[in-house]
Amino acid sequence: MLSGDVPSPVDPPPGCRFHTRCPLAYDACRTDQPLLTGTDHPAACHLVTAHR
Repeated sequence: MLSGDVPSPVDPPPGCRFHTRCPLAYDACRTDQPLLTGTDHPAACHLVTAHR
């Protein structure tokens, strides 16, 4: 379960849209938008792409 406030869809934060609520977020999450990757269950997360 994510905690915190949902970011504004009109003015989303820079980087990953979930970094403000993700307990695993790190510096790249705050500045770089992650790419959507995967075929069976696509995900846009720096942690997913870092472990491929």
